[in-house]
Amino acid sequence: MTEQTADHSAAFTDLARYMALPRLSGLAVSPDGNRLVTSVSEPGPDGKKYQSALWEIDPAGQREPRRLTRSAQGEAQPVFAPDGSLLFTSARPDPSAREHDDDEPAALWMLPVVGEARVVATRPGGIGTVAVAKDSGDMAFLSEVMPGAASAADDTRCGAGTTTSARRSTGSSWLTRSAPARTGTVTRATSPRSRRAGSATTRW
Repeated sequence: MTEQTADHSAAFTDLARYMALPRLSGLAVSPDGNRLVTSVSEPGPDGKKYQSALWEIDPAGQREPRRLTRSAQGEAQPVFAPDGSLLFTSARPDPSAREHDDDEPAALWMLPVVGEARVVATRPGGIGTVAVAKDSGDMAFLSEVMPGAASAADDTRCGAGTTTSARRSTGSSWLTRSAPARTGTVTRATSPRSRRAGSATTRW
């Protein structure tokens, strides 16, 4: 038994050490199969909550794991686009925005193969689980919406002045489909409760 293996085994007999173990969530494989990304959660500096970050793992096991993201808010839901860009969700501040609310919901970010990550989609209720079509790049994600909202415009209007936490306690979810276009992304959303559809446009 190696020293590392023994240390991990001992963690299961000590609650504090067990809670400190990194936790992996989700695996995303690049279209060419050469990259593997996962979300790793570890206790934050204050030890009161977990913070997540995206790490890249070599599928062949020849390279050391490499951390891709770092923020106090954390990153999750990694998924690759057909061009090799990595999409993920995070409530971290957008460096291109003039202001940032501490209660800001998670946005959809894109980390290109070369360059810095940027926000590509936002919703007032935040963005949850994300899926991308392998060939077309069409995207689908879940978002919290206000009760009675029949479209994205309704959701924005009904939720004006509503905090993210209030949306989570009163809203339902929409499954949103997005098709990347040259000038933007046209999205259609359907509420599981009402089955009504709406549309919105966000920059890609």
